[in-house]
Amino acid sequence: MNKTHGECAVPDCLVLMGAAATQLCGTHWPERDFYVTLILMARRTGAERYFETRAASSPEYRAALEDARSRIAAVDGVVRALDERRQVLGLSKAELARQAGMRPEVVRRLLGAGRANPTLATVISLARVMSLDVTISGPCPADRQSDASGTRRRIA
Repeated sequence: MNKTHGECAVPDCLVLMGAAATQLCGTHWPERDFYVTLILMARRTGAERYFETRAASSPEYRAALEDARSRIAAVDGVVRALDERRQVLGLSKAELARQAGMRPEVVRRLLGAGRANPTLATVISLARVMSLDVTISGPCPADRQSDASGTRRRIA
């Protein structure tokens, strides 16, 4: 990528040209074409640096860290899906809580900006109120048999 075309080689970088850069900077130089580069950099916490350092020295720790991150991402995906559905339906968090028979602070905490780790019962209750189904699937083939009797395993 090259800067002369308004692009940058730095990942997560936004390059503004001309009028857009003038608006951002508040300065106007009509005779010049110039760039303002904004690099979105997330600062790593001390805990993240510790985890990465430890993972670099231990394959077992790296595997456990990746597994934990995968589980967290899965839970975050479920919570995001619930919140997106709530917004589509035009429900406030308090109204969703009322319809699900929960305290409003439980739903606010779950669907808020903080980290969430909802129970399956909570997920099912919220999903049911919003006419969603909760499905658990796995990589096992559909024709896999559960036991020697030949009965097929039911996939929930």
